[in-house]
Amino acid sequence: MATLKNADRDEVVRRALSDAFAHRFTAIQKQLQDLLRDKLQKEHPEFVKLAKNPDTRRYLATTNARNICFVDGEETHIAAAPVYGQRTDMPEHCRYYSVERERHTLIQDSDTVIPCNMGDFKVSDRKVLKEYRKAWVDYVAACDKLYALLYSYTVREKFAADFPEFAKYLPALTVKAKLPAVIVKDVRAELSKFGIPQK
Repeated sequence: MATLKNADRDEVVRRALSDAFAHRFTAIQKQLQDLLRDKLQKEHPEFVKLAKNPDTRRYLATTNARNICFVDGEETHIAAAPVYGQRTDMPEHCRYYSVERERHTLIQDSDTVIPCNMGDFKVSDRKVLKEYRKAWVDYVAACDKLYALLYSYTVREKFAADFPEFAKYLPALTVKAKLPAVIVKDVRAELSKFGIPQK
């Protein structure tokens, strides 16, 4: 029987949450990219046309949307996904666009070229914001539930038997090499053959 270690628990949570939530946050990122492209097409159609042409694009001062923010009335939330496996909440309302890097990954758009003076992209689409908040609420609840479950087990085999769907997330057991027993007189004799003096 092997002990279920904290490192095993962390790996199960990281991999399970990544499988369950990565596609949701990726879908939100895609929706935000589509909203950005729609805004560009409506507000800067000439820029879009010039940016598509390789002969004129090199003369444009361009950048990418590094910060995407949700604007909800007076509050602004920076768009971020969790670092899977970390217990964290959705980034708080922020005045300055910052996140805890060990717990959050900014949702950015490095694929869409925007004018360099456009700055941050602010979204007030309620449907996408609702989806974003729901993904975070579900992530936090799932993280808490998984850790509560994992801390109720101390033996790997028992956990794997009760929850076989999570067994695939357990890291492989490391088997320590079994060294041969040291027989002092034999070792001394072998070392003497090589000219290593013995007492």
